[in-house]
Amino acid sequence: MSQWTVGSKIGKGSFASVYVGTHKSSGAAVAIKSVELGKLKGKVKDNLYSEIKILEKLRHPHIVALHECVETPTHINLMMEYCLLGDLSLFIKKRDMLSTNPATHDMARKYPNTPNAGLNEVIIRHFLKQLTSALEFLRRLNLVHRDVKPQNLLLLPSVDFRESNREVPQILSASQDSLIPAVGLRSLPMLKLADFGFARVLPSTSLAETLCGSPLYMAPEILRYERYDAKADLWSVGTVLYEMAAGRPPFRASNHVELLRKIEASNDSIKFPRESNLSSDMKLLIRALLKRNPVERITFENFFAHPVVRQNSPVMLRLQEEIAFERDYVLVDKNQVAVNALADELAANGRLIGDGKQSTPYDEDSRVAQCIEDYATRSDVVYGFAEVKYKQLVPLTPSTNHGLGGLPADQASSDDDEGLTIDAVVALSEEALVLYVKALSLLAKSMDIASLWWSRRTRAESSAGPASARDPINIQVVITRINSAVQWVRSRFNEVLEKAEIVRLKLIDAQKALPEDHPGHPSNHPVDPASTSGSTVDGVVITPGISAEKLMYDRAVEMSRKAAIDEISNEDLAGCEISYVTAVRMLEAVIDNDEDLPKRRVSGPAKEEHATKEELASDINTDDQQAVQKCE
Repeated sequence: MSQWTVGSKIGKGSFASVYVGTHKSSGAAVAIKSVELGKLKGKVKDNLYSEIKILEKLRHPHIVALHECVETPTHINLMMEYCLLGDLSLFIKKRDMLSTNPATHDMARKYPNTPNAGLNEVIIRHFLKQLTSALEFLRRLNLVHRDVKPQNLLLLPSVDFRESNREVPQILSASQDSLIPAVGLRSLPMLKLADFGFARVLPSTSLAETLCGSPLYMAPEILRYERYDAKADLWSVGTVLYEMAAGRPPFRASNHVELLRKIEASNDSIKFPRESNLSSDMKLLIRALLKRNPVERITFENFFAHPVVRQNSPVMLRLQEEIAFERDYVLVDKNQVAVNALADELAANGRLIGDGKQSTPYDEDSRVAQCIEDYATRSDVVYGFAEVKYKQLVPLTPSTNHGLGGLPADQASSDDDEGLTIDAVVALSEEALVLYVKALSLLAKSMDIASLWWSRRTRAESSAGPASARDPINIQVVITRINSAVQWVRSRFNEVLEKAEIVRLKLIDAQKALPEDHPGHPSNHPVDPASTSGSTVDGVVITPGISAEKLMYDRAVEMSRKAAIDEISNEDLAGCEISYVTAVRMLEAVIDNDEDLPKRRVSGPAKEEHATKEELASDINTDDQQAVQKCE
């Protein structure tokens, strides 16, 4: 121990204590794992010597390096790289306090955690890349770790933080690049795989049968006392990924038997917290890793080549809902001319032509009127929700009360955002924009129905020749009803489009004000020509996970729960009824899939848009969708 100074204790296990140490000649910090030989028996002692033998030959940026092993008559002391941020388990548990640590303050501000869920997906992907880099290195050596878990994933402050802060202790490096990440972001903490006590040489085609590792993260084939191969590590990676995303392990139990029962009962159905904003690619990867049958589990080759692992961009991929959003925005913007033209035509046609025989049947006219009004009602509910967001962005003052709840587009200014942080402005703008676009799409559907009805009626009247008599009075009433609905839709459509443009401009300005290394900053937006075909959406990129459907679903559930509580308490029963109806209308808008619209040939971008929306709806529970459909 002549080269080392032992400092304060920072950890303790069953057989070892961990201290902060110092390399005397350089003054650099190390972690000293001191194992009391008297406590080691049989296999435990073998594991320790196995770990030492393995670590002596491992040199990789994302594996904790062993500097030296010093054995005394009473102890074995392992001098290892010092990871002063602790382990990933603590990082996840204390995620709400990361902003208070100077080493993670900027990270927490730029990549905030998902409330009631886990870490930001940018951070998850970053750690995944680094863990994968370590595992890929181990596979080349035919090594299986057998104890991958958050407690064995140690963290260092980011390279940027270490280089810019003199107060950070110098860490003894095992090699020139040992403290420089091989993959991931320099601005985020650096992950290193540790504790090779259970590791062993195991080619991918070989099998082992020893029960080892941590139960919560242990592959089911190990829990079943079956022979297993290196793919057991992949299950453990899946559990770590899930815990980072959800804030808890996928399966929890007090013993091996109960844990295995829960895994088997899941039947490979891995559910995520409703609050998590995970991309579909990330969910698919986690589910592929958490397959009970190792044969069905993703292979190492496919895992290492997976897009989530190999994506080169430092920020997350633009999600499919962003593409769907942009297509929606282009479509509704182009629909403005058609909406106004149809409304003008109906308004100008004062004569209700027909002979009482060739016109469309009264029942069909009534159904059309009802369908138009239903879509208009759904859009109104979504519009009301969007207004809540809009009025926080553009507060209404007495001097600017012109009935729209905000300023005209040419008068909007950033002064309205006083009191809101840039992140808050971005979040509110994104939510308001996707809700307005959803409202516009529902209004456009109303006009589509009216347009088809008007075309059929005009053709019928043309083939019948000059009218000899007016339509029966009941049909005149229905036609007047349709005309009134169309005029309302036209007025609302133009209003919403104007507000959507205000919010779009605010979002672009707010994104430009973000730090340059923030994933929302325009310099980090991925380029995808297919999704930016319209000039009206240039520069608009929505944060992954933000979708109108999810916002509406959560809001509907929240309203229903509050109304149920008030109803039980016999309070504001009229308000309860309004809340229930509003929630149902909002849920109808969520699950709307064009099935009730007149049949039209769908192809090209429209077909892609429809497929994308169906995929977006897949995160909403099927039982919930069926329940809403029964209420219609």
